[in-house]
Amino acid sequence: MRMKKNSISIIVCFVAIIVIGQIGIANDTATNNFEGNYDSSLADVTGFNFVPDSNFINEAEIVINGTSDEFSSGYHQAANESDFSYMELTWEHEANTSLDFKNETDENLPDCNDFIYFYQDFDWLYNEWPPAANFSFSYATTLTGSFSEYPGNLMFRIYVWLIDSSGNWIRIYESRDATYTEIYQERRASLNYVEITNVWGGMVSLNGTPQEDPEDSVQIAVGLAPTWMFENYQETEPWTFYDGSVSFRIKTMKLWVYGDFVENPYPSSSTTTASTSTITTNTTIGPELPIDLIIVGVTGASIVTIAVIVYVRKYK
Repeated sequence: MRMKKNSISIIVCFVAIIVIGQIGIANDTATNNFEGNYDSSLADVTGFNFVPDSNFINEAEIVINGTSDEFSSGYHQAANESDFSYMELTWEHEANTSLDFKNETDENLPDCNDFIYFYQDFDWLYNEWPPAANFSFSYATTLTGSFSEYPGNLMFRIYVWLIDSSGNWIRIYESRDATYTEIYQERRASLNYVEITNVWGGMVSLNGTPQEDPEDSVQIAVGLAPTWMFENYQETEPWTFYDGSVSFRIKTMKLWVYGDFVENPYPSSSTTTASTSTITTNTTIGPELPIDLIIVGVTGASIVTIAVIVYVRKYK
């Protein structure tokens, strides 16, 4: 009798394993099907580079903000096919030369009113904002004097802004965690939902209402600026004893904008296809189990259950 009970227990456990296995397979397959459909839908979303002159064939427009004479710029044009063009921004500081630091911080603008940047413009021809965008660029940095020794790399930052025609600055990159080397390195910044709406929202007219921005254009600005630590770092005033320079060179930059409505604005710019790493959402969609797998799982479990019942009745 004990043998029969043990046999029945083993078979019941076996049935449970079969049922759980079928459900697991169904879940895995459903998830894979869902991810596959998600990837394929994104494959139709095309991205274009909206930087008019990504490789700096021409010199970009330069702006020196503030009144300091410590900031300067340079431009190198490629001499041949093995060479490349680049823009250069330089901050050269002499000890005990003061700068105009702000009393209050701004999350989008530098801590100091004295800084330098260059920019390019692009036009936006669509009455909607894109679902995704990211900025990538390749740059190198040369540090001399006090800036070449720690904590000299904390005394400045490299920034990237998008500036709408209303004069709003939206910071999309700050070199807070960057490694500054003379070897060119690639950096990429993905714009979040708030940044996208802040940049493109003013160029969209909803329900016939006038748009906020006066023009459908945006400036892409890349800048070099001192940080508040240059004024006061650990109860010291680095600006009083620092001597040296920071030179920032950039040879290429691209602003990828994605959307099924976007057309290539510049024939010479590249094209890319969006992927799941480019477009992300905060919405979690629960996958539904495919009906054919559910039927197979239930049918298999039912057959095994009937076999168990027959076995029990036969040897009862």
